[in-house]
Amino acid sequence: MVLNKPESISPFSLLLFVFLSLVLLFPSKGFCTCDFYILKIPNYFDATFSSVYLDNSIGNAVGGWSFGVCHTPAEFDIVSVTPSATVDSFDPYFQEIALYSQGWTASVIIDPTPDGNVLSPGMSHHLYSTQYELVPGADGIADLTFCDTLGASPVDISIESAGQSHTPLTTDGILSIHKPGWGLSYWIPSPANRTVVHYSSSTGEGAFAVTPGNHGSFWDGGPTTGFSMALQHDPQYLTIESVVAGGALSELNGGAGPEFFSVQLLTNGWTVETYYSSTENLTIWNIDPFYPLLATYSTVSSAFSAQECVATSLDWSSGLGIANETMYDSAFDPVISATLFDEIVLIVPADLLLLRGDCNLDGAINLADGIFILNYLFLSGAEIDCADGCDNNDDGENNLADAVYILNYLFANGAAIPPPGNFCGIDTTDDALDCSESACP
Repeated sequence: MVLNKPESISPFSLLLFVFLSLVLLFPSKGFCTCDFYILKIPNYFDATFSSVYLDNSIGNAVGGWSFGVCHTPAEFDIVSVTPSATVDSFDPYFQEIALYSQGWTASVIIDPTPDGNVLSPGMSHHLYSTQYELVPGADGIADLTFCDTLGASPVDISIESAGQSHTPLTTDGILSIHKPGWGLSYWIPSPANRTVVHYSSSTGEGAFAVTPGNHGSFWDGGPTTGFSMALQHDPQYLTIESVVAGGALSELNGGAGPEFFSVQLLTNGWTVETYYSSTENLTIWNIDPFYPLLATYSTVSSAFSAQECVATSLDWSSGLGIANETMYDSAFDPVISATLFDEIVLIVPADLLLLRGDCNLDGAINLADGIFILNYLFLSGAEIDCADGCDNNDDGENNLADAVYILNYLFANGAAIPPPGNFCGIDTTDDALDCSESACP
């Protein structure tokens, strides 16, 4: 066997090899069973800067990284790339930032020693800020994308954790130096721009819901008369159970909902077409996004073995027979195609799932749960087998406030049930309560 010697190797690649070798000799313990790392660039409008963030909350501590960020050189020039205060606080052992006409690269090793400094798991670590300036005569709007094409020896997109090199998931962004014009975007609102789904490690069953958003990217608002949406998923992992009208859409026409509302549930996605009313429209503002739908999914239980972690996505699609567009009450531009932002979905195992609010463990959230906790608190009623699930307001205690909270939710249009909400999942809040039994599968 003949091995070809590479023509060149970057200093970072050599250092990373040594670094990983050292860490593998002295591995750390107690790591998360999932290794998901997400590099993110938010969207920026009426701005001359952008930032890069790292989400390793469903992963492990990070000891280094490398990536490139590309843009259209006909639109912007790079003025500077500045490490964040978080990065500077480590005083990294190795850090190299390089600027090019098409973008920039960053390579970092925080600390090459065993048990050295690392970036602890977190949802939104700010890594870098980039300052741009407009190329004279340009439109001033372009995609900012993670890339591995910059430099004579191109820098890989990589995250180092626990002695291993991982290829991260990436979420690209848009930079518009000017205020955007007439338009809108479709997206899935979620913490840190990704949805985490928990499934039972014993059955593979899990469920979750999303509220697709219609977000105006114009600045003066606009009256809409209807819209169409088409969202695709991977049928190997997910099944769409239902899509229903929600929010202001369900309140149209005196609470009867829109005059026309058509839903198609497909093996690999869903579509919706709706026309509001002959007498009413809805105005979508940049500062007040519109969440007209509730889409409920379940996991394909046969696809998951115990402790398996899967990354998939919900993708706005033109391949499901329906366009992603919104109709406006405007002769100038009556139909506008949406700018589309897909959603990363992380599917992870949980040893025990709970349904918050289900105090009596009958698998439903209803009046009986309020009565159950009142009996427990004041009439020596039955013990609570899932204290975490009966912590209805998620304050870390079982008390009268939990009974008041669930009754307000059921009968007085009170606040929504905290995560995992109306679905079986895990309690994401760190508290002293536990759960020995659950009605969840």
